[in-house]
Amino acid sequence: MKLILFSGIPGTGKSTLSEEIAWTLHIPVFSLDWILGAMLLSQLRVQQEGFYVTTAEALLTMLIQRQLMLGQSAILDTPANTVAQRKRWQDLAQSYNAAFYGIETICSDMELHRRRVEGRKRGIPGWHDTVNWDHVERMRHQSEAWTDDEGEHLTIDAVNPLNENVQAILKYVQS
Repeated sequence: MKLILFSGIPGTGKSTLSEEIAWTLHIPVFSLDWILGAMLLSQLRVQQEGFYVTTAEALLTMLIQRQLMLGQSAILDTPANTVAQRKRWQDLAQSYNAAFYGIETICSDMELHRRRVEGRKRGIPGWHDTVNWDHVERMRHQSEAWTDDEGEHLTIDAVNPLNENVQAILKYVQS
């Protein structure tokens, strides 16, 4: 049983990669953006402190916990931009004896990253297709780096071809 966390700022490939891995390994993906879309469609109020969405994260965590309680693996697609968030999900995995795999997505080419953000069409009902570049920059500066205390994690760069990144992730999560 595995809990695979895809983390990173918008436009770095979290959703694309998590969906590719889900198809390959037949593991469901639980995405913060899909939960936020559902909340907005149902007119639930989203409580925000900057970009931190506590209600949606609580729902996401509960869905992941239920999956692990059933003895089934899960993939988590969320920015997870603080050590505390990542540690919470790592501890959750550990409490159900699930292997935890942290994957940080980045895009080392700023121009490519901006094009990816500005040109994306996500198709999530109730949620926006993209964010503005200022939001991405704010998230970049507010995000906490992965620490040695969090254990091993894999960094994936969106400048690399998708198939190479998928193969690197599969090697990591199947080791």
